[in-house]
Amino acid sequence: MDETNSKALSQFRRVNDLYKHVQDTQKNVALFHLGHWVKLKVGGVPFIVRRRTLNWYPGSVFSSIAIYDKNTTKRLTEFIANPFLLNSRLLESTTNDDPHIAITPASTDSECTMGYNALPIIQQQQQQQIHGGSYTTTTPGKEIATIPTKPSFKFEKDPDGYYLIDRDSQLFAIILNYLRSGEVGTLPSTVDINMLLLDAQFYRLYDLETKLSKRILSTRREDERIFVLNSELNEMETPPFFIIDIKWVRSWKMFIEEEGPIPEPINNTHLLKHDGSLRDGLVHKVDYICVTKPTWLMITKHYPKSGPIISRPTKNIYDTPTQCSIWDIK
Repeated sequence: MDETNSKALSQFRRVNDLYKHVQDTQKNVALFHLGHWVKLKVGGVPFIVRRRTLNWYPGSVFSSIAIYDKNTTKRLTEFIANPFLLNSRLLESTTNDDPHIAITPASTDSECTMGYNALPIIQQQQQQQIHGGSYTTTTPGKEIATIPTKPSFKFEKDPDGYYLIDRDSQLFAIILNYLRSGEVGTLPSTVDINMLLLDAQFYRLYDLETKLSKRILSTRREDERIFVLNSELNEMETPPFFIIDIKWVRSWKMFIEEEGPIPEPINNTHLLKHDGSLRDGLVHKVDYICVTKPTWLMITKHYPKSGPIISRPTKNIYDTPTQCSIWDIK
């Protein structure tokens, strides 16, 4: 009998020691979280970020992670304080109380998904006006987007407690600096700003998406301006010349001067009759202008489907068309 009691007491002590070890480990984890730090692993690269930084932009993926992490930390500390009161209240998901809180996957094998169609913010605003989108602009003249009404995120965590995000870690480092400062500095030469824009859309950072879209447009304006200036100064008298409707040139200049949107492709049909022949009385620099071949190629690259092609050996639109074995030159 004494031997049985001794074995039972020994086993109880081992279980008690094991529980204390688990409790100490959980306390360390809780203390880490109570220090307002969140562990992320983006593209396999670990990051440790303050929860306040992640929660800076409501409605974003990071804000959703921060809210979910805070709630799970609360449940963890409640469990540590009351280890034998693991009732249904502690088992319930905290996401039911707030539509902007992340939803955890039922299985660790579930993929990280988002209920979001990654379109540029300008396109989504246009769709919202027509079909009714997930957010609207709230201030006249400003591209400030409200948070979506019902985001649906699902996150995975690895055994070390890192939230797993399957995105580019180099781009995330730039986005993390934006979360901290609210500004986008000079990008490294190895970073594609278009890919960064896609990640901003993925993370639902609408303000960053707007800033990047404006920077892309600004860069495009400057590139087109400099190219046309250099091309026309260096080869302004070098044939063949390509005819462009003066109306398109005016809309392009408005775009370059930030006074208008991106123009549609060139439509030279305004210079033609219904039968395809040239209209009578067209005047150079009044109805049309002439550009060099490099300028025309640049324009057709940035504005596909421009045409019809009207090319001449001189700047007289009624001169003999330039010969081409492939394209139909008007």
